Formats: sequence, structure tokens, C-alpha cells
Amino acid sequence: MTPDPARPLFTTYEELLEARGATTDKGWTWLEDGNEDHLPFSEAVRRSRALAAALHELAATRPTDGAPTVLVTTSDPIAFVVGFLGCLVAGAAPVPVPDPARGHPRHRDRVAGIAASAKPWLVLTSGDEPGVAAALDGTVARTSVRAVGDLVSRSASDGTLCADPARSPLQPLGQGATYWQYTSGSSGAPTPVPVTASTALAHLRQAAEVYRESSSSVTVGWVPLHHDMGLVTSVLRPLHTGYPSVLMSPSEFVSDPRRWLDEVGRRGATHVSAPDFGYALCTRKVLSLDGLDLSSVLVARSAGERVRARTVREFTGRFGACGLRATALSPSYGMAEATLTVTTSGVDELPRVLHVDAASLRAGRAEPASEGRDTVPVVSCGRPLPRTEVAVTDPSTGAALPDGCVGEIAIDGPQVVPPLAAARVGHLRRTGDLGFVHDGELYLLGRSADRFQVNGENVYLLDVEACIEAAAPELRNGRVIVVPVDHDEGTSVVVLAEERIPTEPSDVPALHRRIVASAARGAGLRVHRVHLLPPGSIPLTSSGKVRRSACLSLAADLPASNLVEVER
Repeated sequence: MTPDPARPLFTTYEELLEARGATTDKGWTWLEDGNEDHLPFSEAVRRSRALAAALHELAATRPTDGAPTVLVTTSDPIAFVVGFLGCLVAGAAPVPVPDPARGHPRHRDRVAGIAASAKPWLVLTSGDEPGVAAALDGTVARTSVRAVGDLVSRSASDGTLCADPARSPLQPLGQGATYWQYTSGSSGAPTPVPVTASTALAHLRQAAEVYRESSSSVTVGWVPLHHDMGLVTSVLRPLHTGYPSVLMSPSEFVSDPRRWLDEVGRRGATHVSAPDFGYALCTRKVLSLDGLDLSSVLVARSAGERVRARTVREFTGRFGACGLRATALSPSYGMAEATLTVTTSGVDELPRVLHVDAASLRAGRAEPASEGRDTVPVVSCGRPLPRTEVAVTDPSTGAALPDGCVGEIAIDGPQVVPPLAAARVGHLRRTGDLGFVHDGELYLLGRSADRFQVNGENVYLLDVEACIEAAAPELRNGRVIVVPVDHDEGTSVVVLAEERIPTEPSDVPALHRRIVASAARGAGLRVHRVHLLPPGSIPLTSSGKVRRSACLSLAADLPASNLVEVER
């Protein structure tokens, strides 16, 4: 795609904020409990500069050793935007994290781990300094926890509303890092990704090109802003191209996804983003379509986890009656190490689902076949973004593999954070993800850690889990986890499955027979044990991804009361 010469080419955040400083009619709107809080771009620029001035003053007493990192942990998205942008203006490196004083207990553990890693000199909150300090007790000094609003007000009252980055006592950590995005931790401990200004701004320009964003675009999002999807799609992309962004809380979406769809229609949203489970939740929980209008949606980006063929089929089929374009759902592939997106489906293209022969896939090849019992549906994640390179490589040798061969995905592009030597394959960055290329499009199969071998054949856990979910609708989508185990009789699996509602005891044997049969049919696997669990039992990251490493411990620690022996 040829870059639009009329689109501004920002090289620094200062240039971007200067361009938005006079925009009073667009910005961010935070919806909560029926109330609205507005932050125009012009006011966001004013507050972020005031905050930067306050950070310069505080930095005078900062220890000179260590990185100038600042945890941004707020329950108020408006405060988050000001805190994040203020750090960028000041020359500090913001680290977006969940609010450890609110939400799920797993947030506290994640933030404590990130704080121990990032060693921040300051923590910015939206007002609950004692609660955040208590949640991080022992990790950061209580005196370093400050409220965004208080710092902005103090700076404004002093008449200090500007900050000159050239004279900042803060300097971003190596390679020009401007913010740190920690990985989700789905396959291990969260690790920091230093996203530079040039990397982020290049990606924002790519996204504007490929998704056809303009100042007349509108987005409505519920993905938390500490997550890379929420940060980029709800904060940075609207700021870059200059269009309104409406923000909702994840908890309001989960409790009633109709609220999100209603706002999409009411605001005339053109661009939305969510992980696969979000679209699946809409399909399952939105029972009435009365008054729902989704005709404004140009792009409904689906990423953050593997996109399921069932979700694509059911979401587009159900909400087509509400005016949703058949081409709107846009499966994508990305990661924090690429700022956000690597590949995506075309705006005017139908989502593609390729049915692959199951036996050939187990042998490491993706051979298209007619849909049937012995095929696996895989959703295309589209083509690389402009100026982006994607290759599928042999995980052992790093050699490039031909189309149709399964291997490790490796990437390069202006949006990709330069890797350490151990993460390189030539000039490409290794991702740890498995997939294949067919007709120029990337198909994702899962993490390398999600593949294991049985009798010399490859087994992909996500495919086995999808087979079980299809055979057992009593189980929650995305909450069926298969854990490989080795014992005297060879490799088999333990199934951890959350139920929608408790299964009647008389129905349990039939449910287990379906689970065993689907695992055998999908991958020739033997099921060793099945644990039926209540909702919320599967360990998740703060962004809702399954923590597979923790599932191994869970499978070993579950009490006998959760276990139902599988019939031999």
C-alpha cells in the first residue's frame, strides 16, 4: 500500500502533541455507571505538559542509578491518558500496569512482579495512593506513589505548564525507549518490551494506512489500557490520526456485552478491537438484537489470542442482521514486541477459514482439504502490514520453510522492537509462535510451548481444546485446557474444564465420554483425567489469556473432589 502523502509523518511525540494541542472537539470519553467524563485532545496536551513539569521537579531527587521508569496504574482511564502522555513529555518511561488495589487478585501479583523488574522511581495513580502503596508494599517506597491529578494541579497552580524534554533530568532507557510494555505472561513470567518513539509512531502510521483511519473515524473500546491492544487502539491510534475514542470498563463489558454494541451503534464507531473471546461473548450473551445498528463498523479487529473459526462464523452470521458488514471482522496477528500488529486481513476482504487435513497437520504440513470430521479449521490472520516481513522458519535451524510447512513465525518491520541476539533468526525476530503461510497469508496455530509430540506426530493443544469445546457446549469457551502428562502407559492428557453451570451428576458420564471421544478424534489422544471446575478456576493473565505454566501446577494440585475418573 502506498503511504498517503497527506498524512502527517510524526517523528516525535512532541510533534504529535503539538499537532493535537488545538483540537477541542475530539478526544477521549470515559463511560462509567451512566456518566461521561470528557478529555479533549487540547486538554490532554495541557495536562500532560503540566504533569511533565511536576515530574521534572520530582526527578531532581531521583537516584541517578537505574532506569527512569514510572508505573502508571490508574482505575480512571482519563488519569491514565494524562499520566502516560505526561511521562512521554517528561522523558520518563511509563510502564502501564493494572491497578493492584482493585480488580482480581492476580493483578496484584502481576504488578508486584513488574515493579520488581522495572524498579520504578515513581508510581502514578488516579487517587488511591494508600491502597496502591499497600498492594505494592515492599516493592516500592510509599513516598513514591503519587496521584496524577494532584501533580497536575500543583504544577498548574505554580504556573509551570510546560516542560522542555531537552532539559529534562530524565532520559529514556537505552535504544530511545519511551514506554515499556510487559508481555502477558501466558507462557512464562512477564518480560519488558521497550517500545521506542520511532517504533510506535511507525506502527501508528501503518495502522492508519491499512485500516483506512481518518479524522472522521470513531472507536469504542473496553480492552484495558494497560494491555497493548487497549493502549494502542484506544489511546495512541486515536491521538495519532485525530479521532474520538470512547472508553468502557472491561467489567461492564463482561457483565453485559450489549452495552458495548449499543455504544458502537450510538457513536457510529468505525473501528473496534477485541480478542476472540469478546466476540464470542457477544454472540452468546446478546439475546435480543432489537434496536442494534452496527452498520457503521468498517473494521472489527480480532487479535490478542488465536481467532476461532466458530467465532468468526457465529459473530458475523448473528450480527449481520444488525447491518454488520460481512467483511468487518478482521482477524489479525500481533504481539507486544511488534508494538501491536504484524499481519491483518484486508478491510474489504471476507475472513478466510482454511480447512486443513488433520493427519498432515500432525506431520508438520498444512494440506487444504474439504471440510469434514478429519480436518482442522484454521483462520487466516491476513497479510503483513506495510513494510513488514514475515517468515516461517525451522525452530531448530532457523532456515526458512516453504509455504504450507509448519514452523516458528519470525518477523521484521519498522514496528518491531529490535531483539536480543538470542531472539534473532538472521535479521528477523523470533516470536515463539507456530504457524504456516498459505497463498501469502499467515495462519496461526499457537505457541511453540503449546505443541508436543505423540508417537512422532505433532499435537496442537489449541486444536484439541477446540474439538472438546465443540463436542461439549456445557463447557465455557476458552476455558477448556489440555495438559500433557507422561506416565508408564505413555503420553496422555489431563483436561481442565470450567462449566457454565454445574453438570447434573447423572449427565457427567455422557459428558466425559464426549470429551474422551473428541480428544481421540481430533488428535488421537488418550485422556487420563478430567477435572470439571467452576467458573474462574483456570489461571489467567491480567489480559485474560490462559497461564499454561500455572495450569500444569493446577492439574497436579487439584483435590480428588474435582476429579472424575475417565472410563477405560
